[in-house]
Amino acid sequence: MKFHIRELIIWPDNPAHDPRIIEFDTQKVNVITGWSSTGKSAITSIIDYVLGAGKCAIPVGVIRDKAAWYGLTLDTAIGPVRVARRRPDGRQASDQYWLQQGDDTESGVGNPHANATTERVKQLFDDLSGLSNLSLEPESKSFGGRASFRDMVEWTPFDRTGDGWV
Repeated sequence: MKFHIRELIIWPDNPAHDPRIIEFDTQKVNVITGWSSTGKSAITSIIDYVLGAGKCAIPVGVIRDKAAWYGLTLDTAIGPVRVARRRPDGRQASDQYWLQQGDDTESGVGNPHANATTERVKQLFDDLSGLSNLSLEPESKSFGGRASFRDMVEWTPFDRTGDGWV
């Protein structure tokens, strides 16, 4: 499975401002450093949220109040994919996604608009991971149900508390 984060993008609520883009080198380990309370731990929460989390753990404050959308540009086995998710309303996760694939991702970050739902994005990620091909009770939502891409997110190499690498 090829799934690399190339960019993390935060689109501001105020369209007069440019999106904030954090670029990652897909061929190296990326280390994010900085002073305390400067937003480092929010990065993992943003990634989790964009990848389909049911609840939003993005810290309350500037990073949530001043943003309209959060997104990722990914390098995948099917080519580049950009996925963005609208800012949540409180802790209630948004079901509005913006999805771009292929050449559409190469012409700048643009302005997101809802064109996909959480289910569509999760299905894309399941397809990319090969998990959609498993035949274990696909309709079951319990512990014994079919594995999904979201199950894999739990095994990513960063911890979920924002304290750093496991």
